[in-house]
Amino acid sequence: MSIKTILIIVIALGIGCTSKPSKKKSFDDNFQIIDISQKQLALYNKHLITDSVQRMKIFQDSLYHPYKEVWDGYVGNMNGFDVTVHYYGIKNINALNQKNKAFYSESNKQIILTTLFKIKKGIEKLTERSPIGKWYLLYGPSSTDLGSIGNGTMLIDFASSDIKDVKSITKWFPHELNHQIHSNTKKKDSINSVLARCISEGFATYVHKLYFNIIEKDKNYSTAMSLAYSEEELKEAEKEWEFIFSYFKNNYSSTDQNMISKFGSRNAKIKENLPGAIGYFIGFKIVEAYVSKHGSESWKDIYTLSSEEVLEKSQIFQK
Repeated sequence: MSIKTILIIVIALGIGCTSKPSKKKSFDDNFQIIDISQKQLALYNKHLITDSVQRMKIFQDSLYHPYKEVWDGYVGNMNGFDVTVHYYGIKNINALNQKNKAFYSESNKQIILTTLFKIKKGIEKLTERSPIGKWYLLYGPSSTDLGSIGNGTMLIDFASSDIKDVKSITKWFPHELNHQIHSNTKKKDSINSVLARCISEGFATYVHKLYFNIIEKDKNYSTAMSLAYSEEELKEAEKEWEFIFSYFKNNYSSTDQNMISKFGSRNAKIKENLPGAIGYFIGFKIVEAYVSKHGSESWKDIYTLSSEEVLEKSQIFQK
């Protein structure tokens, strides 16, 4: 039985307030949600006409230094933070204020948090494991919608054009929560490779589909939906599986970051007619092959295996 620790939910105050986020405590696993989005907008709105040098010092002291972990992981350093504040914050403040109404109106301001904890409980029931890590909610450079900055730390960037409403965020919670389980349970890989990225994303995609099929009892939630592909894109990938698999076999041990990104990025394609993020599809197929060999509940084994062991035991290379 896991030792319960204090869950800290940091919820920023309303847009008219510039004080520090309030804290609510309850007992749960080691799982934190740190919402700085409302504190950001409050400061942006308050200091629109403040001298730019003084304004940046205020933002650095109030937003960068207290949350250095997420900003360094997302935009690289304080310079990246300064650029984000100026070009994606101050210059875009009217659009951000308008968009913020979709997430923090009086009627829905708690939906994201309550849905996250609802899905967390469902994932725990499905996997018999608990996610561990942090979630940051913020307005950033819109480089991602939901993503990981490593060490079990996730972020939601409300500024992303892919985030249009609450549902466009919450539907991906099972995928990201599985990452927060897997990153804390898996056996360390010998190298950070294309294979590791494919297994990580493919396994999260597999569990994401199981969550909706089993916990939400949505039997129509498809593989394509779990991959964020259209049905046509999935059919094309299935049709081109021989090419995709050959490309993977030639590159799966690569540690080159550009190659890893080629398999993981939705903006990168290994062939023009194929969807991006092809590594998600490959990893999903490897997990399917593993389960086919070892039984319907064997997907749970993958939490404690290295990527190399999953590949070997899937016997997918032997087909």
